[in-house]
Amino acid sequence: MKIKTEEQYNKIINGATIILLTEGLATFSTIKVAKLINMSQSNIYVYFKNKDDLLVSVFRYHQKKYIHFLAAKWDPSRSPKAVLTNFVTALNQFHTDNKDSLEVIWLVRQSPKLRQLIPQVADDEIFVKIFKWLESLQKQGKVRPLPLMYLTNLVFSAVINYFQLLDSQELTSNEMSIEEIVTPLSALLFV
Repeated sequence: MKIKTEEQYNKIINGATIILLTEGLATFSTIKVAKLINMSQSNIYVYFKNKDDLLVSVFRYHQKKYIHFLAAKWDPSRSPKAVLTNFVTALNQFHTDNKDSLEVIWLVRQSPKLRQLIPQVADDEIFVKIFKWLESLQKQGKVRPLPLMYLTNLVFSAVINYFQLLDSQELTSNEMSIEEIVTPLSALLFV
């Protein structure tokens, strides 16, 4: 039996990230990862049960960076619009510093199959805090009376779409700044 090492694990995660970002989820394979990192496919299966396990692990790796970043920026003591502005600004900074991580998170979340396997809101303390804050505002009549999972996905999707427009150069930050997306997002979220 092969001995597992953190170095090999990280090599697989990094290779899988590259394949996922360059070839997409539909054509992702452990064979491609193995070829890219000069490792036998069977060695990948020493670390991961199957392709889905590898993809979920890649997601967790990037999600951990995202959670750490968000947790440091979370401040619910401000007005709801100020908290939303802070969140959008933080996402923008994370996108600037960790574009690949945000793209991996987005790609994996688009798969209905993988979405059932990745961590849920209750699995991460920062998301629990955000949902409790939103739930409290909803009880006060300040947040639309819609399912919070829908509302949070709506906001996240809108911000990601903004980044994708910037990245594809279909939009420039001069045409629409990150601050300007807060107004329509506030209209979607708040009463």
